Amino acid sequence: MRHHTLILAHLLVLWVACGQPAAEAMTEDPQTMAVPLRYDLSIVIEPKEGEARVRARVTIRNPGISPISSISLLLYRLSSVESLTVPGSEASFSDQLVGLREFPNFQFRRLQVSPREPVRPGQAIVLDIKYTIALRGYAEVLPYLKDSIDPGYTLFRPETAYYPLVGGNRWAEYLAAQAQPVDYTLSVDAPAGLAVASGGRRLESGPVGERVIHRFASRGKSSRMDIAVAPFEQVEQEGLLVHVLPGHAAGARRLAVQLGAARHYFQSRLGDVAGGEFQVIEVPAGFGSQAGDGYLLQESAAFTDAASLHELFHELAHGWRISTSSDLARTRWFDEAVATYLELGATRALQGDEAATALANGLRARFAKVLSKRPELGGASFREYGTLELGDASYSKGAWSLLVMEQLMGEAAVDQVLRGLLARDKVASFDALEDEVRARCRGVCDAFLRDWFGNGKASTEFMLGRESAAELAERYRRTSSTDQASHRAVFPQPLATQPAAQP
Repeated sequence: MRHHTLILAHLLVLWVACGQPAAEAMTEDPQTMAVPLRYDLSIVIEPKEGEARVRARVTIRNPGISPISSISLLLYRLSSVESLTVPGSEASFSDQLVGLREFPNFQFRRLQVSPREPVRPGQAIVLDIKYTIALRGYAEVLPYLKDSIDPGYTLFRPETAYYPLVGGNRWAEYLAAQAQPVDYTLSVDAPAGLAVASGGRRLESGPVGERVIHRFASRGKSSRMDIAVAPFEQVEQEGLLVHVLPGHAAGARRLAVQLGAARHYFQSRLGDVAGGEFQVIEVPAGFGSQAGDGYLLQESAAFTDAASLHELFHELAHGWRISTSSDLARTRWFDEAVATYLELGATRALQGDEAATALANGLRARFAKVLSKRPELGGASFREYGTLELGDASYSKGAWSLLVMEQLMGEAAVDQVLRGLLARDKVASFDALEDEVRARCRGVCDAFLRDWFGNGKASTEFMLGRESAAELAERYRRTSSTDQASHRAVFPQPLATQPAAQP
């Protein structure tokens, strides 16, 4: 999704720059034993004071086979805990300022909670925590993480741990805690005159004196709880709800038309997986665009610059999410490669071949840049991207693997492959992907699968070369044991036109 893209990419760069071995950080299970099931957050925002008072009721479960006697939580560094209780029971806790082990300057408050009775396997416990928070972001560590409580624009994102993240102070635990899907309710008490936008389902809101209480609930399990408070205007068009800053309403209407068209394009290919209301929430320049469940956080440039529209196509494409294991999710192929491929398709359909070609060229340049910094990328397969922390290359090489697949099999066949992976009753894997491809390729794609999903050396050479996706597909047809006539029999429709991408 770019789900943490710009921010976590900066974190990875910082981590590597600090001398941490790329394959070492994830040696332990990224999922802590205790996992959150539900959050009920009540937040009273005081923008002029730059503070908020928060009450968080967190339901936590022990999914393991042994009792848990201690639960670790992370909170934003400038939080002050007033109380922590367990309704109907007792607990003690310690409160310490710590840095992530891999990034000592990336600091949080760590609460180590010891319930009176250990949490038995399968049992859940509720922690009731009251605290104040003076949100100032982490811009000195991560340039994009500028979240703050401010009269002009207030933003809360999970990366800041404005709510208690269940996990310890290792990078892997920090990431896993944000990604855990949960149910939630939000109650946001803000001054009248400010609007509150969230990706959740809006419930009844009402005034209380000179303030307004805004209530939201999750749309099923969600891995993000984003809250923006600003003098938003709302634009409803093309089945979209856009929360836009003053002066950007006209751009929001133009954007809604384009996003509506992109949404129809994705639906025509992959079905209405991301059905229901969809929202776009404007964030200031430099804050980074991100995708949540049924919504986007989108930087201001997209409302004024048509050249940035493809970024919205990418974020919108994340609505069609492929479920996979936590290990494979770290490869970023099943989210970012697919989203970037769909972004290219929407750009070609809505903005023309020239715009799509420019994006495809840019992906090749991006891959070469990553390769220059991480030489081990050259021979790595997609399956190894997670353990080697090479997921950034899935944006480029991963998307190109699908471009070549499209030229080899046809767009309709690729859509069938992706629909198979999107099936709600399945957990996707690279083996499942290859099975889906072979079921529709009948021998034509063996060399393609070997080069792109086996050893990465051949596909790295292709990424650094000059051949277009169509030319690479033709190369595979020539060298395949299945002749062109057999290929036409399997795929009677004409191959989709792919603009040549030359560096």
